[in-house]
Amino acid sequence: MQVALGPITAAKFSLSVILSDKVPPERYTMEISGKGPVGYTRGTAHVELAEQDAENTRMSYRANLQGWPAAPRFGGQDVDQKGTRGAERRAREAPGQ
Repeated sequence: MQVALGPITAAKFSLSVILSDKVPPERYTMEISGKGPVGYTRGTAHVELAEQDAENTRMSYRANLQGWPAAPRFGGQDVDQKGTRGAERRAREAPGQ
């Protein structure tokens, strides 16, 4: 996946998406986590689909995504005693995760 994140464009992320709460063709929930050179992201998106007529479908969604910047690759590293980079550690310790 390629995204723009603030002033950084074309940032590439390895992305994992798990679908749950599936009620085809009405709704589903996506659990999203991604990792890339600029940081980590995690979140949930709830998607609902409603047929308006034979040719059109209305889609609505609610999303809650969080992101953490990667540790800088120059100067001092944000690394704990186990060698875990700070952004990765903060992603695992985020509230509600």
